[in-house]
Amino acid sequence: MVSFLLLSTTAVLSGTMVISATHPVYSIIWLVLSFVSVGGLFVLLNMDFMGMILLVVYVGAIAILFVFVLMMLNLTSFDIEDRVSQVLPSVGFISIFVVVQMFSVNAASKIPAYSSSYLEPITISPLQIFGEKFYTSFDVYFILSSLVLLVAMVGTIVLTLNVNLASKKQHSFAQTVRRNNDF
Repeated sequence: MVSFLLLSTTAVLSGTMVISATHPVYSIIWLVLSFVSVGGLFVLLNMDFMGMILLVVYVGAIAILFVFVLMMLNLTSFDIEDRVSQVLPSVGFISIFVVVQMFSVNAASKIPAYSSSYLEPITISPLQIFGEKFYTSFDVYFILSSLVLLVAMVGTIVLTLNVNLASKKQHSFAQTVRRNNDF
C-alpha cells in the first residue's frame, strides 16, 4: 500500500513538474520519471507486461525522440515564465482532485466485494492469459501481421537498393589473379 501511494504521488508530482519546468530538457526528465512511476504502478497491479511495454515504448522511444527534437531546435528565445503562471492554478486544482480521488478509492477498497468462501484466487498471470489468447485465438492474425512486416522489410530493401550498372565496382577476384604485364 505504501509503494502504491509513493508511486502514484511520484507520478502526479512529476506530471505536474513536466508542465511547470522552465527548461524543456528538465521537462523531459520529469516525463521519464512519470512514465517510470506509472510503469511501477502497472507492475504493482500484476500487469507486468503493460508496465514493461510502457517503459520500452514511452521511455525508450518517445522520450528519446523528444530529446533529439529538442537538440535540433533552437530554444534560446523560449520564455516559459508567463505560461507557467497562467497554468499553475489549473494544475493545482487537478492535482488536488487526483489526490482526493486516490484517497476515496483507498477508502472504498476496504469494503469486501465477495465474502463467499468458495471463491479462489486466480493463480494465472495476466501475461500468461495474454500469451494463450494471442497464440491460440489470434494465431491467423499473428501470422498475417508477420507477413505484412516481412513485405514491408523487403519493400524497404527494394526501394533503397541502388542497382546502377554504369557505376564502377571493385572486382577483388579479377585484381588478385591478374598478371603483372596486364597494366
